[in-house]
Amino acid sequence: MFRKFLFVIVTVVFFLGSLASIGIADKDEHQSWGKPFRQLWNMIKRLERRITALEAEPRVQGVEVHDAAGQHLGILVDYHMAERNTSPQTASGLIGIYVPVLDRIAYLNIITGEIDDYFQLLYENRNCKGQPYIYSPYVIHKIWGERRYVAGSGELTQLNLRSYYSFANGCTNYNGSNPRHGFPVLEISETEIPISLPVALPLKFITKSD
Repeated sequence: MFRKFLFVIVTVVFFLGSLASIGIADKDEHQSWGKPFRQLWNMIKRLERRITALEAEPRVQGVEVHDAAGQHLGILVDYHMAERNTSPQTASGLIGIYVPVLDRIAYLNIITGEIDDYFQLLYENRNCKGQPYIYSPYVIHKIWGERRYVAGSGELTQLNLRSYYSFANGCTNYNGSNPRHGFPVLEISETEIPISLPVALPLKFITKSD
């Protein structure tokens, strides 16, 4: 928007400057230019005032998320609806918040107030044995039915996938040949989570400006 305003102003000023070079555009004589020139002059002044006002307005730096009890949860980064026929909550909304202490994102279920538990663990061994991997290093997941949490860590690894675990189906052996990629799982204890769960609903959103 600023660019459009500035383009108009620069174009008009250049035009008026050209007129001034031939003695027409003296600033003290703009009232004698006639109605079209007065309208153009007034438009320029209005645009200048509007740009000045917009530049003075505070810019939004982010949206903080708090629960109904006033607990600060993190910074809003995402929101989407989730409809999962295999989930204990078949339809819910998820609020993605960035948790600075953990440097990761947690998706909160707006029905239960818990961290989302929809994810898969990947294994290079049959029957879900050995080192587990996960697709994303940036998201915290709750282990379904437990007070434990996991996230990815380390470097992205190409996997020779042989089995995977999900809360819906348990462990499933995989016979495909397509390589997968994942991050080694880092387990996060309940005491490391800097917010009290489940959070008190409904959530509140506070805009932070400069």
